[in-house]
Amino acid sequence: MLRINPALRLRPVSILSKRALTTTRFNLQTKIALNEDPTPKIEPQDEIPTSYPDVKPELYYNRDPYGDWDDVQNRRNINEPLHEDEDVLNLWSPEYYQYVSDGEAFKLVSYFFLGVAGIFGVCYTFFYPKRIAVPRNYPHDGLSKALGARNSEEAELLGARVDKTAY
Repeated sequence: MLRINPALRLRPVSILSKRALTTTRFNLQTKIALNEDPTPKIEPQDEIPTSYPDVKPELYYNRDPYGDWDDVQNRRNINEPLHEDEDVLNLWSPEYYQYVSDGEAFKLVSYFFLGVAGIFGVCYTFFYPKRIAVPRNYPHDGLSKALGARNSEEAELLGARVDKTAY
């Protein structure tokens, strides 16, 4: 059984001593920050090696799948220079998205709405019910006398209405 020397055991630190420690540490940092030179020091940029070729970004999805590749699954050749964003451009990238220009997107959306409007236009033209062949017409002011009207006011209420929109 492993025994720990009691002198090496860590003693619990009280909350007050932790606060004092952080406050002291904060004050020291503040004093150091106030004593430093206020002008920032600009470090030279890391030089980019110029011997590496400038590789254009190309999605591996757009490469010929039947091409003569050394690595057919990834569509690459051995010792082919890689782009710096190769993890985004290769076949194993998490998202494959081919960008569409604004004009192309507007054209596709216009085709959709024109297609929907065309379908509704065809349905309206060919399937809308036609008007009746002969408009409804009743003799003697719409049969008002036959239905029991005594004067012209009752004739309007009791008489059958003639469909004048079918003419």
